[in-house]
Amino acid sequence: MPVIVMPAKDIKKYVRYANSIGMDTIQFKKDFNDPGIYKMISNNLEILGKKGVFGTPTIVIGKRMYFNISSETEFSELIEKHLN
Repeated sequence: MPVIVMPAKDIKKYVRYANSIGMDTIQFKKDFNDPGIYKMISNNLEILGKKGVFGTPTIVIGKRMYFNISSETEFSELIEKHLN
């Protein structure tokens, strides 16, 4: 399993952010370096890539994918269109 090598200042930045949104930073640090979690994320990215999903937000409605929905209004209009 590849090892994620990241400068300490970057890791600290992520830990500070995790703390700012109320996450358990001790668990976050463990998970950040957990090979099992790395594998799960890698597998998910591979599956998404095969389906043509390369960024967020990507919204799937029915059999269509929509990229770059930029507002709640645009998202609501899209849903309404598919409900009618």
